[in-house]
Amino acid sequence: MTDRPAAGVMDIGGSHSTAALIGGGPAAPDILARAEGHVDAAAGPDDLLRAMVAPAVALDVPDLPWMIALPGPFDYPRGVGDFAGVGKFDAIAGVPLARPFATLLRTDARRIRFINDAAAFAIGEWSADARRAARFVGITLGTGVGSAFLRDGRPVESGPGVPPSGWVHLLEVDGEPLETRVSTAAIIADHLERTGRRRTVAEVADAARSGDPVASAVWRRAMTTLGEVLAPSLAAFGADELVIGGGMSRSWDLIDEPLRAALTAAPELVDLILRPAERRDDAALLGAAIAATRD
Repeated sequence: MTDRPAAGVMDIGGSHSTAALIGGGPAAPDILARAEGHVDAAAGPDDLLRAMVAPAVALDVPDLPWMIALPGPFDYPRGVGDFAGVGKFDAIAGVPLARPFATLLRTDARRIRFINDAAAFAIGEWSADARRAARFVGITLGTGVGSAFLRDGRPVESGPGVPPSGWVHLLEVDGEPLETRVSTAAIIADHLERTGRRRTVAEVADAARSGDPVASAVWRRAMTTLGEVLAPSLAAFGADELVIGGGMSRSWDLIDEPLRAALTAAPELVDLILRPAERRDDAALLGAAIAATRD
């Protein structure tokens, strides 16, 4: 690497951490180098913090500004997560992260900023799309349902159709949280209830592709539910485009048809562009880099 990077970015989840060094212009950042690592979300505070930033430390460029994408619940301006009771990162719930991260990264704590991981994903996908839809929604499907609503490429957290903070996981189905019906755990639980067999999400997906009617019904139920829950919000927001990312998006062949049918049952959404993530592995990193250049 001949040129010094302009910034560093990280995408940290419940089981992984990815770091990248960023160059190029603010509207079209380039990934100059990247590193990945494993995170044990149940680890103690010191081990957890070290694992989170280990890939960035391995890139070994001190005194950089860093934009770090993390899942909620998190107070992004303050850099403090309220993780108690959510099944991950319990050891650092309530801990201000900028200072310990800065120490490990050999930079100033004032140069550490945070962004919601789904918002970073959405910004990255929006920026990579030539359409650059005026009203764009990004959804990540995995252990939870992440989301961000963008207006002209910038996250909005309130207004018509936008749930509080832009988080659709706060929406409910029959009085229960959306994630009890749409998530990796929900797929596994529904299949187990129907068959008495515990399978991974990937195994349920493979079974559906092989013509297993029960596995197909499990996926159809989850994606139809997602569409039915999202449709009122997307219609009120006036969404032009919806992009699906996260680990479950690898099963797009099982997501597309039932999700599209449920969404387009709403007349306002018949022209909605629905697609899988095009930059699934890089979108959050690029989105974090773009966000880092904004006020």
